[in-house]
Amino acid sequence: EFSAQSSGIFDWTVPSGESVVGSVVDGDGQAMAGIEVQALSVEAGVSSAVNTQADGGFSSELQPGVYELAGVEQNTFFFSLGTVEVPFIDTLRLQRPTGALLQGRVVDAQGHPIEQALVVLTRDVRHLTKVYQPYLSAPQVYQSGGLVAAAISGEGGIYQLHAQGGAYKVIVFPEVTAGVGRLIRKVDLGGQRE
Repeated sequence: EFSAQSSGIFDWTVPSGESVVGSVVDGDGQAMAGIEVQALSVEAGVSSAVNTQADGGFSSELQPGVYELAGVEQNTFFFSLGTVEVPFIDTLRLQRPTGALLQGRVVDAQGHPIEQALVVLTRDVRHLTKVYQPYLSAPQVYQSGGLVAAAISGEGGIYQLHAQGGAYKVIVFPEVTAGVGRLIRKVDLGGQRE
């Protein structure tokens, strides 16, 4: 324990992590460069973020534990990449969800577009956890089995989410940093929807 009223020399030992290597591809198997791969272990209270290289590859060092993985594209689109238990010996091959597209606009009660709203696609609202960490390059949206995709609405309140077909719930947070969503609706994605 450290007190601001005490003084002294404090040495810290930082444990080395386990190497995690992988790649991120799109629905056609093409490498996705510039994707931020975020890893969060709720149980261990640690997170990490690294960017993919031109070949879609990434590497990181993580402490042993179970991590939720998410991809961030252009600091605006978020998608679940599943979970991984570290240590993990093989190379991870992670794919951005495809098959359906949900897109539209976020507007207020008067019909004015809302920019910077967070639109979250989830399977189970009860397991959704939203974590905002400003020291990383993007808001982090994680789950314990619930997150499918998320997007921050842009100019004109426009958003776009890629996912696999299926039944989901959509939660809209009027601001990226808002703690409570104001709208929950069920959607069934079988293909492209607007």
